[in-house]
Amino acid sequence: MRIRIKVHGHSVSLMPEKRDEFEVHLEEPTTIRSVLRDRVGVNPLIFGAVVVGGKTRHLDYVLEDDAEILLVSPVAGG
Repeated sequence: MRIRIKVHGHSVSLMPEKRDEFEVHLEEPTTIRSVLRDRVGVNPLIFGAVVVGGKTRHLDYVLEDDAEILLVSPVAGG
């Protein structure tokens, strides 16, 4: 399975190597939480929203082949 990850906003600064795009390959379906924590190496709770297939998804959503995860930074400002 191939999963693409795109990061928007200031959360890019918290990603490994400050990258805004990643691609991971999985042997079996797994959750968003597991991909972010175990494969990318980030705390999945730092994002304001996680979008897959144009819909906001819970971290326990099981990904399908060729899924694209969009990670959105939490709103900040003053």
